[in-house]
Amino acid sequence: MAIPYTQPSMAIVRAVDGTFISYPFISDGDTTTKVYNLVCTQRASDYNAAQIALDDNMSSAANAGVIDLPSGWADSNAYFVGDTNHTSQTGGMLQFTRTFCNIPQSVTRPSGSTFYSFPGIADGHLQISELRMTYGTDGIFIKTATPHGFSVGDTLWYSGIAFSLTNGTTTVTGGFGDLEQGSNTLTNATVLEVTSSTEFRFVPEDLGAWTEQVTLTPVSGEIINRRVTTLTAGSLAINPYGPGIIVTTTSAHGLSAGDFVNAIMRFTVGTDPFVHVINGRYEVKSIAGSTGFVLDVGLYWSSIQSISLSPNGRIWKKSSVRDPIALNVVTDTRYDYILPGVTRGISNVNDINIPVAFRVLERGSVVDTTKNQRIRKSGTTYYYEYATEPNSSEYLTMIINKGNIVIESSLTEWAGNILLLKTKTCKAR
Repeated sequence: MAIPYTQPSMAIVRAVDGTFISYPFISDGDTTTKVYNLVCTQRASDYNAAQIALDDNMSSAANAGVIDLPSGWADSNAYFVGDTNHTSQTGGMLQFTRTFCNIPQSVTRPSGSTFYSFPGIADGHLQISELRMTYGTDGIFIKTATPHGFSVGDTLWYSGIAFSLTNGTTTVTGGFGDLEQGSNTLTNATVLEVTSSTEFRFVPEDLGAWTEQVTLTPVSGEIINRRVTTLTAGSLAINPYGPGIIVTTTSAHGLSAGDFVNAIMRFTVGTDPFVHVINGRYEVKSIAGSTGFVLDVGLYWSSIQSISLSPNGRIWKKSSVRDPIALNVVTDTRYDYILPGVTRGISNVNDINIPVAFRVLERGSVVDTTKNQRIRKSGTTYYYEYATEPNSSEYLTMIINKGNIVIESSLTEWAGNILLLKTKTCKAR
C-alpha cells in the first residue's frame, strides 16, 4: 500500500484550530495569569521532543517552535512547560498540545479547618512593661502590658521581678520575689495605689522608701491577679452588626476587647427546640456597654431571632497561663509559584527556603510550653535562666495581633519547571 503523500511543509510545527487561552485562577480574582494551549500538528517522523527547552519563552513564533502564533499571543512572560496529548492522525501526522504559561501570582485561600496543638503558656500573667520609682515614696510603680484589674487594697502575687538599676553612670542588677536558686514560690503584697488601668504601686519585700533617684529597666518577672472575674449571663441576643452573640451580664463585667473568657451557657434560638451548648474559651470581640460584650462562638444566622438563655450561664476570665491545648481552627493556605532562573533571587531549587512549621525551642530543643527569661540569684550572684523562642510575652503578642503561624509546608512541581510552594497557616491561639 502506498504511503500517503504529505507536503514538505508538514515537517514544521503549526498551530491549528482548537488553540485556546485558559485562565485557571480566575476564581481567585487573578485575571492576568494565562495558560496558552497551542493545538499543533506536524509530520510524525519529524517530531522532536527537544525542539524547544523548558523555560523558553513565547516572545515570538520562532521561540515557540511554530510557523506562526495567533494574533496577539506573543508573550515574553509565558514559559514553555511541555508538549502533551500526543495523538496519531491520518497521513502520518501527529497532533499534540504545546503549552506555555505565565508564572501564577501568589494567592492565599481558605483551606478548611484542622485540629492543631498550640503550646502551653507558662508565664502568661501580667507582663511587666515598665518600672519606676518616686523619690521618697514607699515601694515601686509597675506598669503592665495589659490592664491589671487591681483596686487599692487588693492582694497581688509576684514572682521573679528583676531589673537593672542605673544611678548616674553606674548600672547594677536588682530584684525581688522568687529570685533564689531553685525557688519557685510566689510572694504577695497589697496594692497601695492605682494610677491607671495598667499601673499601680506596692511595696515589695525588703524595699522601703527610695533615698535616691534611679532609673529602673525591667528584665523579667510576673505580676499575678488571682481575683478570677466570675460573671453570670443574664441574657443573650444575636449581634445585629456582625457575627457573634451579645452577652449581657447581671453585673459590670470589666472586660476589654481582646480579652479571652471561658463560657458555659445553654440556649435555644427562636422557636427551634434545638439546645445549643457553649463550653469553651472565646475572645471578646467588642464591648456593648458596662454589662454587655460580643463573643463569636461559631454560630451564624441569616436573620435576627430571639435567644432564650437557660439559667446559670457562667462567664469567667482567668490569666493566660495554660497547658498545651488542641483546638479546631480555620486554616489558610498560601500558594507561591517559583520558576528557578526567572523568579527573583532563585537560580535553582536549592535556593528555595521552605517555611519551617511553628515550634517552641528551648536552647535548641523542641518543647511544648513557652516561658519568659528569668533571673535567679545564688548568694550574691545573679544569672539568667533561658527563655524559650518565642517566649511567653512574644507568643501572647502573636495571639493579640492575630498572627499566622505555619502548620505545614511543601514544594511540588506545578507545570514544567514551575514549582509550587504551599504553606498552610492558622492564627495563633
